[in-house]
Amino acid sequence: MILQSQLKITLENGVSLSDDDIELLKALKECGSIIKTAKNMKISYKTAWDALNKINKNSELFTSKKIKVVL
Repeated sequence: MILQSQLKITLENGVSLSDDDIELLKALKECGSIIKTAKNMKISYKTAWDALNKINKNSELFTSKKIKVVL
């Protein structure tokens, strides 16, 4: 049996950070460029760019808030 789960962090203002966003950041670190990352993840450059732009615009929110985990 394989158990899988997904994580999505949503702040009070509705901004969220998902597993896919985290995987995108990891892939970007490994690849070093958005275009290589998009190709490796089999997503469009625009999809990668839009996700990274969302993360970048809200990065201060994710690092400055205390996150309460509810299971």
